[in-house]
Amino acid sequence: MLQEKLAVFFGSNVPLRERLYYGMSAAGMVSAIVGLISTLMVGLSLGGVLAAASSVITLIVILIYAVKTKNFERASIFNSTVFNLLIFPINFIYAGGIDGGMPIYFVMGIFVTFLLLKGKIRNLLILLFLSVYIALFLVAYYNPDIIVPFPSAEARIVDLMFAMVIVSLFTGVVISIIGYEYSTEHEKAELLNHRLHQVAIKDPLTNLFNRRYLMHQLKNQIEKSNQEEYPLALIIFDIDFFKKINDTYGHLIGDEVLRNFSKMISSQIRGNDIVGRYGGEEFFLILVETDSEDALRLAERIRKKVSNSILSEKVAQSITISGGIGIYQHEMSVEQLITAADKNLYKAKFQGRNKIISE
Repeated sequence: MLQEKLAVFFGSNVPLRERLYYGMSAAGMVSAIVGLISTLMVGLSLGGVLAAASSVITLIVILIYAVKTKNFERASIFNSTVFNLLIFPINFIYAGGIDGGMPIYFVMGIFVTFLLLKGKIRNLLILLFLSVYIALFLVAYYNPDIIVPFPSAEARIVDLMFAMVIVSLFTGVVISIIGYEYSTEHEKAELLNHRLHQVAIKDPLTNLFNRRYLMHQLKNQIEKSNQEEYPLALIIFDIDFFKKINDTYGHLIGDEVLRNFSKMISSQIRGNDIVGRYGGEEFFLILVETDSEDALRLAERIRKKVSNSILSEKVAQSITISGGIGIYQHEMSVEQLITAADKNLYKAKFQGRNKIISE
């Protein structure tokens, strides 16, 4: 239950300004209550006590209004206006004027208004509040008798300390909420970036690597093979009579065959092997640090696995694959390696299919 309530105020689906409003309102509530207690303890005048008490009441009323109506914009305007034009001036007059912590509260009032509001209403209110602050300073300067002084030096110190604590609390709330927002948005950006990267390199039907990524990786592996002098093999698989499957059973069944074959081949490869859909019913398997014998052994295992499996229950005939293996030779280009594997695939097709050729 508590988590649900907190999610309403601070959940990621709640706008940042609204979270700031609720967070600072909660901080203001705590500060106003503590301020009322400290005001009674240090023995300020009745006006100071009334100002502190009205702060508590105002915050409670406005917070209830904001929660019920979900109109935090109007609540923010009401909140800023009441505090900056009524409660702050009363506190200024009955709590020592510029000798106390009110100048700090004035700065906080502008800060809160700037954070919670936007557009013309924000600019107008900030201008109005600044005018009121300047007027209070001038009145206090030319008519110092209207300011109720602190009853003691201790009371003044308590007021200043309390003002700094409140401002620190508000600042901490703002930093915490904005920090949380930044962290959340950063995680969302990273997740989105990862998804975009996956879309860019994956084939949407089979979820294997796409042709562009395969060509990029094949080029990289050839460069590494030249530098580190390890063997490299390329296998091109082709599903036999795939066009006939599409023509007989429809493209949806053909897609099912492609997906199931993709899952099967993925389950047979090693962690550093790279498999992807080159196009249509052709699949590439890049084998790092693999010689011709190991490549042939793996290709045969996959071929037998396919011939002994059912890639679609709706296809009556057995489904087989053919494969051609190309072994990288020093200074070969990407095109030359693909051509070598492709020629062997053609031989496997010519010799009756359901074969793996490596020469």
